[in-house]
Amino acid sequence: NHFALGQVSILSALCLFGATKLIKKMPWGSAFLLTLGMTKPQIGIFILFGIIIYQLQHDGIKVLFSYLSKVFITTLALILTLFIVTPNWIPDFITSLQSNTSKWTHPSILSQLRIWTGNWSYFLWGLLLISLLWFMAKMWGTYQLHMALLWTLAITVLITPYVWSWDFVFLLPLFVYIFSVANWKGKIILLIGYCIIWGSIAIIQTSENFHNSRFWWVPLALITISAIPYFSPNMKNKEA
Repeated sequence: NHFALGQVSILSALCLFGATKLIKKMPWGSAFLLTLGMTKPQIGIFILFGIIIYQLQHDGIKVLFSYLSKVFITTLALILTLFIVTPNWIPDFITSLQSNTSKWTHPSILSQLRIWTGNWSYFLWGLLLISLLWFMAKMWGTYQLHMALLWTLAITVLITPYVWSWDFVFLLPLFVYIFSVANWKGKIILLIGYCIIWGSIAIIQTSENFHNSRFWWVPLALITISAIPYFSPNMKNKEA
């Protein structure tokens, strides 16, 4: 249970949705929600990247600078108490991240590449990161805003260097939306794929040698299943 165990991924996703929705109507409200959504900065940073691309393409550098100023002011206001109560929280945060990645193998592509390829892992992950950043930039520059957001949320879980299975909820909005616009062929593919993924997760979860890192493949699998009907015109009832 996310809330019982103090996980904030669902709340972060809702905040990032709100930040994107309000970016033109209420920029201060958008900045506030974006700051809250980036409580996990390694998760929210890609939405910030997308918003920067979007505003550069559609509103220009002046509007972008104004928005980023609001984000900076809001962030400073929200974290000011941290500096008062715990002045060293930034190095403590970095130390915690480094400690977790060195002691625990988490279900990220980078973590698995370190196991499989050793010294080549950062190079291969860097190529993947650049490729997907290009894809996200294209999405935010040319696609509808809601689709850019949905794809970025899903891709975030795939490429962020630090992730746990709690964060996989970021995959669901894209899947649900594509299911809603898919025709019966697309829905069948999505349902079959989802059932296979769910069944595989259940088998891993109940196995004797269970470890959270064994879920590394879930984002890649669910994104692939979602992409099939989305990029196949004969599997959609309407244009997404």
